[in-house]
Amino acid sequence: MRGWHVQGARKGRLLPLRWPWLAGRTRARSGHPLRASKRTSATRRRGTACERLEHIPRQDCRRLSLDGPGPRLYSVPSRRTGYEEPFLSVNFRNLSPLDFEALARDLIGRAESLRFDAFGPGPDGGADGRHAKAEGKTILQAKHYIGSTFANLRAALRRERTKIDALKPDRYLLATSQSLSPPNKDALAEILGPALQDVADIFTADDFVGLLRDHPDVHRAHTKLWLSDTAVLERVLHAASFGFADLSRSEIEDKLKVYVQNDSFPAAQQQLDARRVLIIAGAPGVGKTTLAEKLAWTYAGDGWELHPIDSVDSGLKALPGGRKVLLFDDFLGEIELDAPPNKDSKLTKLIRAVAKNPDRRFILTTRSYVLEAARQRSEHLSDPALDLVRYVLDVGVYTRRVWAHILYNHLNAGGLPSPLIEALVSDTRLPMIIDHPNYSPRIIAWMTDPLQLGEVAAAAYVDTFLALLQNPGRMWRTAYRTRIGPHCRHLLIAVYFSFGRNVAIPVLRRGFAALHPKLCAKYGLSHGPQDFEAALKILEGGFLTITNGRVTFLNPSVRDFLKGELEDPALLGACAEASTSAAWAAEVWNQARGAKLAPDELTSLASQLAPAAQLLATRRTLVLSNGAIQEADISIGARLELLVAWWTQCNRPEFTAALQALAEAPPGGFRDVDADAMLDLIVQIRAGDLEGLPQGIDDALEAGLAQAFAYMNADELCRVAESLAESSGYLGPAAQDALTDAIRGEFANLDEVMKDIGGDEDALEDHRAALCELGRIAKLPDLTVDRAMRAIDERISNLEDYPTSHGGTPAARGLQGEPFSNDDLRSLFASLTDDARASSED
Repeated sequence: MRGWHVQGARKGRLLPLRWPWLAGRTRARSGHPLRASKRTSATRRRGTACERLEHIPRQDCRRLSLDGPGPRLYSVPSRRTGYEEPFLSVNFRNLSPLDFEALARDLIGRAESLRFDAFGPGPDGGADGRHAKAEGKTILQAKHYIGSTFANLRAALRRERTKIDALKPDRYLLATSQSLSPPNKDALAEILGPALQDVADIFTADDFVGLLRDHPDVHRAHTKLWLSDTAVLERVLHAASFGFADLSRSEIEDKLKVYVQNDSFPAAQQQLDARRVLIIAGAPGVGKTTLAEKLAWTYAGDGWELHPIDSVDSGLKALPGGRKVLLFDDFLGEIELDAPPNKDSKLTKLIRAVAKNPDRRFILTTRSYVLEAARQRSEHLSDPALDLVRYVLDVGVYTRRVWAHILYNHLNAGGLPSPLIEALVSDTRLPMIIDHPNYSPRIIAWMTDPLQLGEVAAAAYVDTFLALLQNPGRMWRTAYRTRIGPHCRHLLIAVYFSFGRNVAIPVLRRGFAALHPKLCAKYGLSHGPQDFEAALKILEGGFLTITNGRVTFLNPSVRDFLKGELEDPALLGACAEASTSAAWAAEVWNQARGAKLAPDELTSLASQLAPAAQLLATRRTLVLSNGAIQEADISIGARLELLVAWWTQCNRPEFTAALQALAEAPPGGFRDVDADAMLDLIVQIRAGDLEGLPQGIDDALEAGLAQAFAYMNADELCRVAESLAESSGYLGPAAQDALTDAIRGEFANLDEVMKDIGGDEDALEDHRAALCELGRIAKLPDLTVDRAMRAIDERISNLEDYPTSHGGTPAARGLQGEPFSNDDLRSLFASLTDDARASSED
């Protein structure tokens, strides 16, 4: 059994093994099954995956599988990367042929001490397999046939024989992602002829696993492969559970299959490690979210807790604890820049807190033009002391090769009918698609998804592709208006106006049940009890994603499209009347303001929102779900601002009644996030800016400040103290008394606060400075302040060294920096049709 050495002793016997080619082999001299002998020079030089089974204890054994679907679990002990993993599990299925070629060049080049460079179109015409060449005319050919059969691989190499002979290599190396038996290798050696000097120059999947174990830095550098590792995926999913992230294995793997490694990834890694905060900016659809997610998954794979957040407040709450990476997608879409300036000041506070903490990472995404507008309009975001620009990484400026690889990976991932692929590859206008100024990964994903394309004939595919590139707005408009029914459109509207980016199905069902009948009655449409389930089924995968019982838009462009689509005053009025939560009503109002309705139209809409005032007065902001407290609706402070805006617009008694109810008995009580709105409203009322409101609202709000202050930390109390000082002429002693009580509580809870801060010396220094200032504001005894200062100083002096980096971020290798001609382009895509043709012939 050449090339294999497997121990089968009675103790620690490795079963079950599902390697069909081992069946029926005779027993070795020891009498134990599966003991091999007669190793070749290849196994002496680099070993094999199976050889390393000899020294694995029984308790570390796992089930092995080299066939069947899913990841291939190879029992190879891996080096430590912060985790003790008894075996290395490698899943080549998420790699495209191009990814596998790059892996083969790096890994075999390292093992053989050779440097391989990508080989352009040559004597082989670039068909079925690309080559690399090194010193002495050594040729490496990669065949990624993971989902195919050995018969297909053998037939492909028969066709390659004349091309290989024409290259006249001094040495020929073959890399394949298939797992081959010794007889299979012998059969390929006979086909390849004299160019293959030794059967050991055939590198199979099993050899790759052994080499990956010996060169873990190469494994980490190829992050698509590393993240596809079963153990790493489990860690990512486990890490995501801390932040209640809706992630699934299939979702991660689907995104990995189409991702193209490029220079933006290592640049982002380097900047994030160095500065701990990264703002990924770029045009719509260039892959900002994909890059952010891949970075976050990489940290999660190293054991960091993953916390996707949808507000600054949720980010501040996630700060305490162990190593954490925060992910805030489209963060400026959640910051109201027209609101009082203290709102975006919280964002700057969060950024500063993360930048000082070696155990925190913060990844944010936004569109470039939105970021620039925000910096111009916000004094906090433009603060020179913050220097926001140093955290920004602009992405989306890729080379022609990367653009081509993005399209190639989407076509290779499967699903698109082969006639459409052949029509695209054979069309002379393919370079026009790659070079189009509106080219983006989002459009590529759409045009390679059969669910989105509908019934597009092969002859019209390229024309359709170019038409969408010319007018990207058609991407959702055509499908929304012509390919789905009214019940589907109504469900999308319900998702748009629901609270949060991920909507629980029961919550969405209630919103749909309120909206759907109203819209059907308004437009003379019929409806039935099964419309919700039917619409959900139709929209999943096309417009919506459903994960763990929660629904979200397939990508941000769906929300962008709906924002421009939902501008009709009559439609918005019906949506207002269907409000099922305070957040829904707020979204309708914000949508109307963004649509720039006429003043009389806004007045009419505010009147239609009058029934929703009761929702604002009664719905709780927090609920207990799955053992954790989660936000269920907008804050009390946001509701106060909303009710004042509606009352100012149409002076309905429902709004004043709701304001009074919220001031006197807010559902769930006031919290820290409400304090700014409360203070603003008190000042407006007492300054005479809101004449006509019932008496006593301001007094009730001032009395409630004690509840809000009790939730604040030292930094927030300092900021509120400044606001109180500026508004002292409008506030009574109750507000100052509430602040003083909150400050005393901060000193009394110092031990608990220091425990939450942990080993972050900068955070302890900041807290020390804040307490010193608070002691002065509250006029606390010197003894109380000095005792707190000594306690913090003692904690700092006793700090142990904490790691400043997660220490495992791979230095990824990009695909850029080389010319990519039209011949290269045709060579690249030709393999797609050749592989399909080979599969059909065999």
